[in-house]
Amino acid sequence: MTVKLIYICEDDPQLGLVTQALLKEEGYDCQLFVDSEALDKQCRQRLPDVLLLDNGLPGESGFDIAKRYEIAEPNIRIIMMSVLQKAHHLSQGYCAGAMLYLPKPFDPEALIACLKGLFKDRSLQYRLTLKTQSRQLLYPEGVVDLTTNETKILYCLSLHYPRVVEYFELMETLGLDLDFNQKNALEMMVSRLRKKLKYIPHNMLIISNKQSLGYSITDVVNVV
Repeated sequence: MTVKLIYICEDDPQLGLVTQALLKEEGYDCQLFVDSEALDKQCRQRLPDVLLLDNGLPGESGFDIAKRYEIAEPNIRIIMMSVLQKAHHLSQGYCAGAMLYLPKPFDPEALIACLKGLFKDRSLQYRLTLKTQSRQLLYPEGVVDLTTNETKILYCLSLHYPRVVEYFELMETLGLDLDFNQKNALEMMVSRLRKKLKYIPHNMLIISNKQSLGYSITDVVNVV
């Protein structure tokens, strides 16, 4: 199996070294850079499989770096790290080209899970595709028709896989007020969506609930 190459661009020396050591322990080839100039120099010599970008870098931000590489090298996977955690910050990261967004501080296990998900051999897996325009979830044996809100929920969970999406993030996505009654409305929508997912064989996709925090899904969903 080919060793995957990961470039970390992080200006916090301690966090950068800890993350690098973690990824090396997991068997990845990993190099650390503190700004876009050093990163670009190395990328001209060899492109990585994944760019792990901090947003708050000196000079060019991680969002801007992601935009450049998303255009110039669209096959590079990009994971964004940031202390910015509002819904519009997450959207900004995905619009910049990030496949995944990890709010800081993040659980190291979440990063490892992200990487395993990115490198998973899809030829050995059922393939799930969310078609946002037609509001359909496609799986090998069929299609699940979704409502607009169910599509928004699954879209949000898919973009944040594998981390838990907090209640307030989903409520903002749905345009719900952050109060008790509206939280009950969210829980009702998720319950109905779960019932539809039960029709997909082999428990291919399950929405898990982490009490007092939010929801997550159990596998990658391709969003188109």
